[in-house]
Amino acid sequence: MADESRDFETEMDKLLVHFVRSSGISIDPAGETLHALLKKLLRMRCMWKLWSCRKMFAQTHESAPAVLFDWRYASIQDFLRLLAAREISVLERDILRQIDNYPFKTAEERVMKWFLLWQMLLIYFQSMDLTLGQEETNSTLASNPG
Repeated sequence: MADESRDFETEMDKLLVHFVRSSGISIDPAGETLHALLKKLLRMRCMWKLWSCRKMFAQTHESAPAVLFDWRYASIQDFLRLLAAREISVLERDILRQIDNYPFKTAEERVMKWFLLWQMLLIYFQSMDLTLGQEETNSTLASNPG
């Protein structure tokens, strides 16, 4: 049986991409569009995936096979994760501010508000799971050094 949490995540990601690709989303009086907000959320989701991925790969050129980052690329991997974490922080504040200020008057807009909030919660829960998993791994390694 498939992991239901992964299925939910996948479906939420597909829905987010669908919403970003669709057109005709309304504009609030301040000129902010739900579409722009969804694009920011998609960017945040992509940055989260970069920050949270366990294995990164690189290609030296287009026809070359992807090579797993190893210890030689640790500083590059750490730098990419740091950049992603900073971008997540900026986007999080901006997205939450915009959700708070957007009028969400129509039924469609209110559904979109809940979708945006669910996406944010998904990122938070996944981040907590990832962080707790790393803490458990670190404590196991610390208690069994050899």
